[in-house]
Amino acid sequence: MTGSQTQRETRIACLADLVRDNIDVFGLRADSLHCLQHFANTSFRLDGPDGHWLAKVHDRQGTHAERIRSEQQWVQALSGSLTVPIPRPTDHGDLLLGVTDPQTGKPVWLTVNAWLPGRPLPQHERRVEHFAWIGRSLARMHRVAETWTPPDRFDIGSKTSVDVAAIDTPSSRAVLHKAAGDAGLKQLDCLLDQLRQSEKRLPQTRGHWGVVHGDASFGNILVTEDEALLIDFDLCSMGYYLMDLAVVLAGPWSRPGFDERRAALLAGYREVRPLSDEHAGMLPWFQVQRTVGMVWSCAQALADSDIRGWLPDQLKRARLLAELLPD
Repeated sequence: MTGSQTQRETRIACLADLVRDNIDVFGLRADSLHCLQHFANTSFRLDGPDGHWLAKVHDRQGTHAERIRSEQQWVQALSGSLTVPIPRPTDHGDLLLGVTDPQTGKPVWLTVNAWLPGRPLPQHERRVEHFAWIGRSLARMHRVAETWTPPDRFDIGSKTSVDVAAIDTPSSRAVLHKAAGDAGLKQLDCLLDQLRQSEKRLPQTRGHWGVVHGDASFGNILVTEDEALLIDFDLCSMGYYLMDLAVVLAGPWSRPGFDERRAALLAGYREVRPLSDEHAGMLPWFQVQRTVGMVWSCAQALADSDIRGWLPDQLKRARLLAELLPD
């Protein structure tokens, strides 16, 4: 085992102990913990006498308690209309618990949510009908967002081209310049300008704008026998509803069968909620926004050596999508 692997395993073990030491505040007991993911946040499957639960330690840099509480409030609001991982409150009725990280001495937050049935769907098993299921689930979520009134201090930020541009910092620009050169940076700047202009065509009204999932890729979707379940709302925000549809289409784009999958996604969505052809025609803009946003955010978070390998493909993807954009 390498030094980095040992460090990773030590970190996971430390966070698992943190969960065990504090899970009683949620009225639960952990007979076993299995790490599901260790990245910006760390999630565990918790098994105990009260069943299965998802325990997550939030230590993403820059994330604050109100943001996490707001995410949980949104999932709670969805629970009357969708099958979602319902938050379990603490014995004080809060939706998160603040604790001290024993390794860093900094505050982190613990949340617990219900465990959902279903399984992630690997690429080779994704069928056209699955895209229709996802379309229906996203439309149900957006329908809730249209009428839901957020509580006081609800704070999940927003995602527009302006917010993407805000990631353009001197450090991220230096990373991108080293990886893509002047031409790559010029392309990104040009695409951001185009995105700002395109968004002026969509008003920030409840018919188009509200709480979105923010990362409705297949990695954040579980599939049952007849339904697609949305999970992992860590990146939910205020945004255009089209953004969620564009994220789903990011995976199959440029692959065989894309048109059928796109048609199924939109058909499933329209079974629940109206979507005009004019607005559906703007989806390529949001696919570009997704790609450009990923480039900038990863440049901000990762070292240049980590992104140099995949950045040319992302820039090529953005360029090809831009060629399909309506005038």
